Amino acid sequence: MGVLELKNKLLSEAAYYVFKVEDLNNPELEKERLNTCESNSKYCFDNIERRCKICTCYVDAKVRLKTNRKSITDSTVVVTHCPLGKWKIEVGSDETDKEIANHYYNLDNKKTI
Repeated sequence: MGVLELKNKLLSEAAYYVFKVEDLNNPELEKERLNTCESNSKYCFDNIERRCKICTCYVDAKVRLKTNRKSITDSTVVVTHCPLGKWKIEVGSDETDKEIANHYYNLDNKKTI
């Protein structure tokens, strides 16, 4: 493992424990979420840093969470979701978390997707 990979792994694990409220406990859905992010590397996924370009999360940590703290300065608990509403709700489902993302955009008085 190179220095960059080690750095990213350590930061991802730290983020996981800082933001974790409840684990997803669904390895298949975690993998599907990760695949969704990785397949959007041109637009929203930084494959080198392993972070989302939209919400800046450490994707390897976020995909493992069912609920998380909103930020370091805001401990509001939110349902973990893709900021673009691209994650599937369940494995094999066509339904995404777009409605969840829009709920939080509305709460923050931001434009919905």
